[in-house]
Amino acid sequence: MNRASLVVASAAVGAAAALLSTALPSRAQSFGQKRELKWERLNVCIEFPPTMAPMAESQRQELLERLALHRSKVPGGWMVMTPRGGLAFYPDPQHTWDGNSLR
Repeated sequence: MNRASLVVASAAVGAAAALLSTALPSRAQSFGQKRELKWERLNVCIEFPPTMAPMAESQRQELLERLALHRSKVPGGWMVMTPRGGLAFYPDPQHTWDGNSLR
């Protein structure tokens, strides 16, 4: 397992532990209440190098769809989900991340 995978895996484990350790309502309080994570799609913008062969628009859209991420606001930060179901926790207690990457 490479370092990046280890960081993502440990962050996901830490996020799961944080979510599980938060105070949960009693069974009587939560009975009949629907719990949902609201996922927001993060669009991906890729700058292809000029030396790369031209790509058909349908191929480009398919690639962008496979790379799209989703995030959900959770206590202490964001849960980020990959198209294949991978999860990572991004700590951001104030929820200031606007979904954009830094340049």
